[in-house]
Order: sequence, then C-alpha cells, then structure tokens
Amino acid sequence: MSSRGAGRKSNNKKSTARSSRAVQSAQKSSPEIMRLDEQSALDKNGKLARLQHACKLHQNGEYQAAEQIYQQILAKFPQDFDALHLMGILLHQQGDHSGAIHFLLQALHGSKQHAARNANVYNALGCAFQSMQQYKNAEQCFRDALACEAEMAEALNNLGVLLATLGRVEESMECYQRAIDIEPDKPDAQHNMAVCLAKQRRFKEAIPYYKSALGSGKHFDNMEGEYVRARMNLCEWEGLSEDFERIRARIRAGERIIEPYFFLPMPGDAHEQRRCAEIYVDSRYPSAGQGAQWRAWQHPKRGKIRVAYCSADFRDHPVAHLLRGVFELHDKSRFETYAFAYGPPAFDEMRHDLETRFDQFINISAMSDQRVEQLASNLEIDIAVDLAGHTTHSRTAIFARRMAPLQVNYLGFPGTLGAEFYDYIVGDNVVIRQDEAANFSEKAVAWLPHSCQPNDQMREISSHTPERALVGLPEKGFVFCCFNNSYKIGQQVFDIWMRLLHKVEGSVLWLSGHNDEVKANLQREAKIRGIQPERLVFSTRVLSMADHLARHRLADLFIDTFYFNAHSTASDALWGGLPLLTLPGKTYISRIAASLVNAVNLPELIARDAQDYENKALELALNPDRLQELKTRLEEHRHTAPLFNTLLYTRHLESAWQSMHERQLQDLPPRSFQVIPLATEA
Repeated sequence: MSSRGAGRKSNNKKSTARSSRAVQSAQKSSPEIMRLDEQSALDKNGKLARLQHACKLHQNGEYQAAEQIYQQILAKFPQDFDALHLMGILLHQQGDHSGAIHFLLQALHGSKQHAARNANVYNALGCAFQSMQQYKNAEQCFRDALACEAEMAEALNNLGVLLATLGRVEESMECYQRAIDIEPDKPDAQHNMAVCLAKQRRFKEAIPYYKSALGSGKHFDNMEGEYVRARMNLCEWEGLSEDFERIRARIRAGERIIEPYFFLPMPGDAHEQRRCAEIYVDSRYPSAGQGAQWRAWQHPKRGKIRVAYCSADFRDHPVAHLLRGVFELHDKSRFETYAFAYGPPAFDEMRHDLETRFDQFINISAMSDQRVEQLASNLEIDIAVDLAGHTTHSRTAIFARRMAPLQVNYLGFPGTLGAEFYDYIVGDNVVIRQDEAANFSEKAVAWLPHSCQPNDQMREISSHTPERALVGLPEKGFVFCCFNNSYKIGQQVFDIWMRLLHKVEGSVLWLSGHNDEVKANLQREAKIRGIQPERLVFSTRVLSMADHLARHRLADLFIDTFYFNAHSTASDALWGGLPLLTLPGKTYISRIAASLVNAVNLPELIARDAQDYENKALELALNPDRLQELKTRLEEHRHTAPLFNTLLYTRHLESAWQSMHERQLQDLPPRSFQVIPLATEA
C-alpha cells in the first residue's frame, strides 16, 4: 500500500476505488497475503473461505462487512496473522491509524512467517505511523521492511514519500530511483519522482516521469493537473488550450484532476475555482464534519484579542515581506499576536526579524495536528489566520480540526479554500465584488477599504541604480517589464507583448530570470512572431530586496499577466516607482493588481479588455510625456496613497479582527461586513 494520501477517512462509496487499490497493492507486494496459508486454514471452520470473502468485500469498499468478518475470525483465532494484517490495512484506510497500528503490531508480535510477509506488515505499519505524523517510527518501519525484503519497491517508494515530507530531498529521490530500477513501470514512484523534481523547478526532467505515470493507466489524484502546470512553467504552450478545457470540464464533473493553486493561473471562472478547492478539501479532509464547523464557542472574555498567524513563510518570502510592517505596528494594547511557524527550516535575516514581532513565536513544524490544536486551545486563541491556504507546506489539517473559535483565510492563497471550516475571507471591493460572495466557501467576507494586500512602507530601496548594460538592457530604447513567474505567462498576453515590440522600435521586454529551458522556449516563440530573441532580456538574481527594488527604475512600464496577476511583484514595481498596467479578470487572483493600482490612485492603468490593454501600453510607450506624468504621480502618491500606508492598513485589519470577535462574543454566526475607512493619516 502507498503512503501517498494516507489517512483520508472514508465512510461511503467514494472510497471504493481507493480501498480496492490499497488492497490490490498489498496483494501485489505479497501474493501470499491474499492466498493465505491453506494448510492451516482448511480445517478451521472454513476460515480460508471467510477470509477470501472478506477480502473481496474489502476490495469493493464494503468496509463494515469486511471488518465484521475479520473480527469474527479474530474472536476465534486471536493470533491469526492474515486477519490481523488485513484488519490493520482496513483501519488505516478508514483513518483509524492508531487502531491499525495496534493490529499490525499484534501481527508482527505473533508472526513466525517468512520475511516477505513481515515486510508487508512493516510497510503497512510505516504508512500508519506516517499518517499519525510519527515520522521517526515510520522511517524505522519502512527500513525494517527493506531489511526483510531489500528489493521491495513499494517500501522504497513509501520511504521516499516520507523523506520528501521531512525535507530530505536527495535521499527521497534515491529511493524513488531504486524503486523504478526494481520495477521500471512502477507508476507510484514515477509520479513521486516527477513531483519531487517539479518542486525543485526541474520541470524538464519531471515531464518524462509524468508521461510515464500517466501512460500507466493508473489514476493519481491531481497528476494530470501537475503535468499541465509543469508545461506551463516551461512555457510549452502547444496543446494547453485543449488541456485547460478538459481540466475545467472534469472539475465541473467533480473529478480530482488538479490542485487548487495549480488551477488558479488557468482560464477558469470563480465558480470553477471554488469547485476545484471543494473537491480537493473533500478528498483530503473528509472527516472534518460538524466538529470543524462554526459554533457559538469562545474563550473567556479578556482585555486583548489573541490572534494566531499560521504560515510556512516566516522567512525571506513575499508573504513575510508584505506583512512585516503589519506585525510590527499591531496595537499591543488591544491584541496579542502569536506566530505558528512551520515548513522548512529558516535561518535568514527575515526570520530572525519576525521572531521579535510577536508576543510568542512558536515553531510547530514537529508537532502533530492534534498537538497544535491542543496548543491553540491552551493559549485560548480567538482568531486563527491561515496565511498559506493550499500552497506549499500548508497545514490545512490544523484548521480542519477547528483550532480556534474563528478561522480566517487571508493573503497567502488568493481565492476561496473550498472548506466550510473557514469562517471569513479577507478581501476588498475590487477582488471580491458585493454580488460575488456565493463564489466563496468561507461563510463571510471581510471587505477592507482600498486594497486587501498589505505593504511595508519601511522597505528600503537602494539609492544606487545599476547601469543598463550591467543588467543586459540596451543603453537606449523603451523597456517593457514583467517580473512575474513563467507559469503566469500565457500565449494570449505573449502575443500582445510581441505586437508591442513590433510597434515600438528599439523596445525590449525585460523578464524575470527564468531557467534555460524557459528562456529557450520564450525566445523561440518570439522568433516565430518575427521578434529577434535578443529583444527578450532576462534578469539576473540580485543579492538584496533593496537592490531589486532599485532596478525597477531602469524599466518604463510593467505590463501584467492576465489570469494570475502580479501580486507582491506588483507591489514591488509600484513601490519602486514603476507604473503597472493590468487587466482585471473574473476571479480574485486576476484582480489583485487592479486593487493595488486603484489604491495608489492610478485607475487609468486598469484596462477594460485585452484590446484596451494593448492600446494603453502602446500609447504610453509612444507618449513619453504622458508616461512621465504617471511616474511623477506615482512618486508623489507612494508616500500618501493608502496602498503604502502600513499603519492605516494595520488599523483596518485590526478593525476586521475586532468586528469578527465582537460578533463571536454575541454567539452570532459569521456575517459579511465592510470595514469603515479611517482617515488616511491613521
């Protein structure tokens, strides 16, 4: 059985396919398990036939009936190896991991079976321990399985998944490769290797593994979406339109085809984004149930509201850069703030700075979900804020357990999380319009004035502006700029960009420093459209954020992507004095740049449609006086407009927390509300 996706409690027919696969996996790993020991079974009241019948029920997802037979057999034969083993597998599949461990340990304790059979029990036991987040025990069990059977590909694959979870990437990939060497067509290991490579942004290497896993015919949740996203990262556009339509159709049909974050940059609408998130949450946290829902529950009333910010990104990361000023300016007379930090180890300057900004900074990386829930209860947290959502290293499970009376989706995931255990989403009137609340699974919307995205107005900008030649730009000519990630660059917006280069003589397009494969693909696409590849200039990495902000002075106009706007990248451009042209779409994620531009008082940089976007960009490129006027206004507004007034923003956010909390104190369910704007000087 594979540990990938383990621990998903299933209590209906949706689990049938998953249970069948798991039992079949055990069967494949050790055929004797399902064949059983006929010599010892034939003379014991038809035990063999009963076990075979139970296995068939188990494979068909009829867990209750299968469990009843296993229990009947164990009542007469308490040490029966096969019944103990299969009972452990069944309980693990249903999410009762501690129960699974109990039966699997009994199977090992009384076992005099040969090594291959014990290897399967150790493997199953490792999966159960991993689901309990007892990673040390899980690793030992997988290694015990391999000690029994050195070439057990399933145990190697599961060990690889565990090591990847622990951040031991190279060891993880070695396990996957060994599993593939043993079983060259093993789709589990092929898929996991692809995922591991993609997380390292080694997309070109990942694609053959994705193709192999897809070609196996075995279904893995969200794998097709991962494959499409890898090609988007490489800007390999051939066939993507058809892929997008197929993915959208399968989302509407309720299939687990793509993870929510991977779907965001695709041309879907807000309803499809919600459906995608709901499918994802239902598959991963089906047991959240009523226990995780809002209820009239509160901690004792006290003088200060206790807010826990939960994130894997308390480090040199865009979320931290945006929020650092807010954490510093929180009103300590009214709020106690807690950081619940998880994710990979962080030792950078930003992490060190943030550790001083909270009343308590707590690293929960090694804590189980249950322990985090208990910690939040002991601290009497009033509002738990999820700054990650469905992004890398997220801990959605702690919110599924209901760690605080109020739970909020904020900033990290620009859209709905598809989960009823979130009470509020923070937005503004641009990203979430008044009539669109139904597109969000959160019970209510807290609309902030101006923009929902925070900014730190104390971010330093280097006084030194580099020479154009040092960053690869020509000495003269108009510089269009877009520092967005490669997966945001679609064929439609690239076509517009190339037409602009055609029409603006001597102009260049300055892009983020993508890898060699992305550069080659974009240069090839430019050449197809009649643009010399050298007119695409790729940035190099700078040592500091201050230097990165300063180099925006070398560009003339930031031209945004469509379905997934610039977010922190847009704030960087505007704070660096670079006007940004954007086209808002139909979703939260496609309107954030418009929200930012609006909050810096430059609404004329918001296009109505794709043609207007192209016309505005061309007009500004050919009219230097008009562009200079916008730059002058931006420079003036940077210090007066709401977008970069961190204190004002913080007071508005605190007002939102206060309103949520006061309603909770009255035992009233969440309700959408507008935060009343304060004076701009706060």
